[in-house]
Amino acid sequence: MIDEVAELIKAEIKTSLRGSFDNLHKHKYSYTLQVCRNTLKRNLLDAYREYQKSFSKRDIKDMDRDLQVNHPGGFDKAFTEAAEKGVKDYMLSKTNVTSVWTTTFRGVVTISPSDILSKQGGNRIDINLAKGVTKASKMTKGGIPYNLVNNATKKLYKQARGGAFRQLAYYCEEAGKGKKSPAGKTMRGKTSQEVKPIKGHGEAMEAFGSKEIRPKGGKQTTVAVLAMAKNFNRMKRVSVTGKYEKEIADQVSVVRTMITNNLDMKFDLTQYRKVDNFTFDEDLVVDLHATDAKGNAEFAKGKYDMKGIKKHIDSYVRNAVKPAMKKLAGKNWVEMKGSTSKKDLIVRQQQIMLIEKLLKVKGTRPDFRLKVNKKLLKQAKDAKVRGKKSKDKSIRGASSKTSKAYIAASKGVRARPKVGKSIEEAKTTQSPIALRNLLNEMLPQMVASKMTPPALQFRTGRFANSARVENVNLGPRGGVDIDYTYMREPYETFEPGGKQGSTQRDPRKIIGASIRQLAMGILGRQPTTIRRN
Repeated sequence: MIDEVAELIKAEIKTSLRGSFDNLHKHKYSYTLQVCRNTLKRNLLDAYREYQKSFSKRDIKDMDRDLQVNHPGGFDKAFTEAAEKGVKDYMLSKTNVTSVWTTTFRGVVTISPSDILSKQGGNRIDINLAKGVTKASKMTKGGIPYNLVNNATKKLYKQARGGAFRQLAYYCEEAGKGKKSPAGKTMRGKTSQEVKPIKGHGEAMEAFGSKEIRPKGGKQTTVAVLAMAKNFNRMKRVSVTGKYEKEIADQVSVVRTMITNNLDMKFDLTQYRKVDNFTFDEDLVVDLHATDAKGNAEFAKGKYDMKGIKKHIDSYVRNAVKPAMKKLAGKNWVEMKGSTSKKDLIVRQQQIMLIEKLLKVKGTRPDFRLKVNKKLLKQAKDAKVRGKKSKDKSIRGASSKTSKAYIAASKGVRARPKVGKSIEEAKTTQSPIALRNLLNEMLPQMVASKMTPPALQFRTGRFANSARVENVNLGPRGGVDIDYTYMREPYETFEPGGKQGSTQRDPRKIIGASIRQLAMGILGRQPTTIRRN
């Protein structure tokens, strides 16, 4: 039964959705120094070894030794340097990339120079593509269609390859143009030996050891991950009802929930959903990187491709689900541990009601894995048990120093330490680090308390939990400068000038007001500046 549920969940991760992602989503196509250099370097080494096949073992050994001696960094460094020069001169030149892309797409799609951006000090080119552009194509004279994105990249790799061979020829004369082997072949070879690019989904970076490239960061827009995020609600509804007795059917629900909850946390699927209603974000920009079949295979060996996701499900079922169900099989259904069990649903609903009453909001979905929600829940329980007086006594789970400062801030007065009683509290106003730590202890709760209409409304607690002070500077005349940040993706869109920009829902307005109020309670004066990093 457990294995059958797991297979049904896997079946909902449909990579056949690739076409819809190409048609319905914008894409960001990237050339990066690390990925393109490693792909081109491998191609150069393959061409070098292929060229040597018609030489004797002695000649091959001499050729390798000469290259090792001629380049100050040695054999491997020579190929790395050559590949890097070719990539930088052609694939990371904004002028050249713009020329190749506009020429390639002419007559089909208009590629604007403003859509091609040079980043990371010239070590990265990002090309912003509108919906459907990744599928744009032309026909050969023989009537065979070819993809324009891959064709543009193929031209750039060809240019970079020529430049790399010219660089390599300084240390290896056989790499020069027209230098033929005993078999009559040049090292540069035929067109068939050039890089054959493909569009790799996700954000890639350089790998070490035997691998060439690997995923960069936790937000990967591979087809498999996007399909899982898009079909997540269907995965949560898979059922084998009718094949088993009622007790077993109930356990099916537990197994299904355990697996889907684990996938939600493991791949952080919330980052692919809209903030307001938690549905799949159809405006999500899909990341692509320029590589070839071998590089893409290296990238796919991670957890973000279809095989990696299925492998994770199998491992989780084997090591967690089956042992847990073996222990729980004999327990009453109400007592079974699982987020959809009746007992847990009742407890969670009570927790949500407590937080909503504390913040005076409705329709929340607090994530109790977040620190801010745990603190709010403790504060709400304390208010319920002890009454209004408890609010002025302390915040459960916080230090007395933090409690006093928070209470003072909420009242708009300064929390003055008693003379001779708390030297540590007095030093807080003199130490930037102590002040930063104290602000960060209270900031998420204060932000949550201000998330009421018409401002951003409290829903899950993720935004409030992300607010933090990064730096505090104390000026010689007593001025206080505070720098803060928050989860820019996806909440930056609500800043004025953003896609959903609004002066009322501006995240900076909420956090700035929270910091200002806390600082007044601690210092007795407002900060000189409050800036978002």
